[in-house]
Amino acid sequence: MFVSFRSWDRFSQSFVAKFACKMQILSPFFSFSFFQSHNVVLAMNCLRSCLGAGEKAEDFKVKVVLLDKQEIVREVRDKTTGQDLLKSVFAHIDLAETAYFGLRFQDAANQTHWLDPAKRVKKQLKAKDDIALYLGVKFYAADPCRLVEEITRYQFFLQLKLDVLQGRLPVSRELAVELSAYALQCE
Repeated sequence: MFVSFRSWDRFSQSFVAKFACKMQILSPFFSFSFFQSHNVVLAMNCLRSCLGAGEKAEDFKVKVVLLDKQEIVREVRDKTTGQDLLKSVFAHIDLAETAYFGLRFQDAANQTHWLDPAKRVKKQLKAKDDIALYLGVKFYAADPCRLVEEITRYQFFLQLKLDVLQGRLPVSRELAVELSAYALQCE
């Protein structure tokens, strides 16, 4: 069987691309003479876009700063969701009680946002250079004694320590001295 496209201009690019993709599957049975006689570059670009080969996924790396100031680097692919990234970070620190934690970032206007687990990371992070995400406590437990795992309590401790040191959680001088003594005892 022989298929020839002599009048390339009659067909729209999308029709030809779709047809060529279907013909690519049946390529042993067809001869594509239009590749030889017409604009080869245009035809190949149509095929690449139809097959997805022309699109390069823009993978990029993000730096995640944990509460203990440890930094880890994670690769973000085109379809990576916030939940995928969170799972990767939680697995790294062996955290099971994950409902309290999230990743936050700053946009170009220095506004802080929490990474939405349901959305793709690429869509939420506009800039792709020097991206830093920060692990943090998103929700505090009503009763910290009900936290089951030691690592979860330790992460809460680190968050509170950072909040006090950075002035986000104001404390009196006497309470600061007492908290410092407790922090030295536990470390």
